[in-house]
Amino acid sequence: MDQATLTFPPLLNGHEFHETKPLTASDQHLISDSPVQETELVTDTLNKLKEKKLGAGDLVWSTSLDVAHCAIVLEPEISAEKTLTMVPLGMVAIADCLGAICPPNLGITFGWPGLIYANGARIGNVSLYFPDNTPFDGIPDYAVLSMALNVKWPEENSAQEENEPGNDLKKTVLYEEGCGDVDARQIINSWSRHFLTWIDTWQQEGFEPVHENWLFRAANRNQFTTIEGKEQSFRGQFIGLDEVGGALLKSDDQKIYLITLKEIWQKAKKANSG
Repeated sequence: MDQATLTFPPLLNGHEFHETKPLTASDQHLISDSPVQETELVTDTLNKLKEKKLGAGDLVWSTSLDVAHCAIVLEPEISAEKTLTMVPLGMVAIADCLGAICPPNLGITFGWPGLIYANGARIGNVSLYFPDNTPFDGIPDYAVLSMALNVKWPEENSAQEENEPGNDLKKTVLYEEGCGDVDARQIINSWSRHFLTWIDTWQQEGFEPVHENWLFRAANRNQFTTIEGKEQSFRGQFIGLDEVGGALLKSDDQKIYLITLKEIWQKAKKANSG
């Protein structure tokens, strides 16, 4: 897809973003565990929202060819805590997007709260941002949903040993997973459409369809895992999500523990500001 032909559904308005520093799949911070890891694109989007230069339905997309990265501005009518369900919703939209444009042997799985894996290696994430000091029981003025997917290694580094396929099982790019014909703009375009489709499903049917599709792709479903909460760590069998996207773990003594997206978000925000 040529840059000039990149179009979005009628409900979205696209805005190009050119990073001052080239955005590449080698950037270590880009695909992180943090649900509030701000990229240059996200920071610029948040600043323009404060200046009233952007609004609901605006989609800011990176012109990088190595990473498919964009952010959608939302205007929630629900509390900030419930708006966090846009994270798993954005993830299932990614799975549908890649399922439509990539080879069928590409295995997409999810890591809570926002990580995307391709054939077992980290490849992308989804994050959500609110205005500073937004109360979680109140309706935020706006929210920004960000997604990023590694498409290919930078050309100048493609011959380096660190980027050889299979050398680092913690990260990968779509190009190395058999998706050489897919480019970043095609992914952004497709994801935006699948995201709107899932928004409609969520509005009509609630969170259950999102949960079912998310859990189907959970990388550690029914496996024992450890999650670091805001105040303590929890270990148990990952059995699903609650109605607003929190992780449910069942311990050896059959107790059910809930680690909310809210506490993970607050923990990450505190770490970033500290």
